[in-house]
This record gives sequence, C-alpha cells and structure tokens, in this order.
Amino acid sequence: MASSTDELEQECEKILSDKELFNDYVARMNHWMRLNNGRVIDLFRKFDTNGDSVVSYQEFKEGMQRLGAPCSLAELHLLAKLLDTDNSRTIDYMEFSKGLRYMRKI
Repeated sequence: MASSTDELEQECEKILSDKELFNDYVARMNHWMRLNNGRVIDLFRKFDTNGDSVVSYQEFKEGMQRLGAPCSLAELHLLAKLLDTDNSRTIDYMEFSKGLRYMRKI
C-alpha cells in the first residue's frame, strides 16, 4: 500500500490516467456516499480534529478511514486533491460541501 507522498501522488496519477479505473472508483465512492449520507457539516466537523475550520489531507483521509470508506489510501489522497480546488493542501468547508454535492450528482 502506498504511504509516502510521492508514492501516493504516483498512485493518483495512475488512477487518473486510467478511465476505467477512475470511473470504477467514482462509482464506488458515489454508492458509498449515498448509503452513508450524513449532513456535510457533521462530516466536516468530525474530520476537523484540531478545530481550525479547514481539514488537512491527513485529517480527511483519517476521517474517511474511520467511516469505513471503501477505498485505498491513494484513492483517499486523490479525493482530497480533487476536493482541494484552490490547491492549498487543505480542504475548507465550501470545498468539502461543493465536492460532496458534486459526487452525489454523478
């Protein structure tokens, strides 16, 4: 399992470059999110362990793992990157909310 940032980035690129792999990942996450449809603000608060109103990639990945998200660490890293629309390496509430709403529509 990929663990270093470089390894995670390589795995993310592999997923993004393989349309079938990416579509399978999106479908799996979409299904899981529909089954585990909690209020976005509640999820965000659970993930924001230090209370700074942003979620680091690490907080996001750990939170998703605690919730039992059906994906690898690399897939969680990719999801964090996709949610982080300003490339700050953190996810604020608006990015989180918009990203989850978008995933539910796919």
